[in-house]
Amino acid sequence: MEGTHNQKGNFDADETCPSGRSTPIFAWTPLPQRRKLRFTEHKKDESATKELELYPNCDVNVWLRSCEEEIVEPLNGVIKGHIPPWLNGSLIRNGPGSLKAGNDEFSHLFDSSALLHRYGIKNGKVTYQCRFLQSDVYKKNWSANRIVLTEFGTRSVPDPCHTIFQRIAAVFNNEASDNAMISVYPIGDELYAFTEIPTIHRINKETLETEGKININDYLSIVNHTSHPHVLPDGTVYNLGTTIYATGPYHTIVKFPRDEKCDANTMFKNAKIVAEIPTRWPLNPSYMHTFGLTENFFIIVEQPLCISVPGMISAKFNNEPLAGCFRWYHEEYVC
Repeated sequence: MEGTHNQKGNFDADETCPSGRSTPIFAWTPLPQRRKLRFTEHKKDESATKELELYPNCDVNVWLRSCEEEIVEPLNGVIKGHIPPWLNGSLIRNGPGSLKAGNDEFSHLFDSSALLHRYGIKNGKVTYQCRFLQSDVYKKNWSANRIVLTEFGTRSVPDPCHTIFQRIAAVFNNEASDNAMISVYPIGDELYAFTEIPTIHRINKETLETEGKININDYLSIVNHTSHPHVLPDGTVYNLGTTIYATGPYHTIVKFPRDEKCDANTMFKNAKIVAEIPTRWPLNPSYMHTFGLTENFFIIVEQPLCISVPGMISAKFNNEPLAGCFRWYHEEYVC
């Protein structure tokens, strides 16, 4: 990978980035759209081919909008074309909903408050609803009217009352944002919103209300998991997580076996680790976005994009975002 960071945080493509340095993908800072964003500017390069224009018809500013009002009651949509009468059901999506908390603004798209969307399809008609996920961090932010907890790419407002000893104690504080804004998946007969910490939120399928929170750590010893589990046709759920043993971190496959009554609580209680492998670099475990699944094998890719454990400890002490803890070792091969 070619390039380096200059003093302003920009990336110069004419120099070589040392292996293990923070990479520009995680220095990306999408702020609200009223500000001019460098990464949204499209400069024509006569020498560039069309293949380099990966998303020519996509306006990235759509991700930077902030929802000002929830739509609790279903809103009737205007139909263009024809929806087959046999097509009935609902489509529920999850994603960034608001880049604001009071007068504060999140510095990264991944920190935006989770907003759930529901499209109800019935008898050729479509309705729409949206509601914010009532996570603990969402309620704290809106109660305090500011950002109270450091997120993936946003530093929280420091508490002036904290002493140096309280900052040291914060290193051992496991509090993390439960802003589950990435995905939604069924477990048993229930629907859950996911993020990459092992905390998931139960969602009402009809009203989008947040009905509860499950900490996977109450059932298994994992420090994180992917937001993209695999749900088999019989209802069994598999996910990839990280477990810390005395010998170091391991990539672990977690199984939530299907219950005959499709009861999610029973599936959580019966959850178990069915496969594990030590990480290639104990102090820099590879970042795992998702994994593959075949009839006989679990497939994980140890890419050279890693999370620095010493960097995480330093970030925790200095109240810095996790985004700065990623390292790209371009000289390493994919395993």
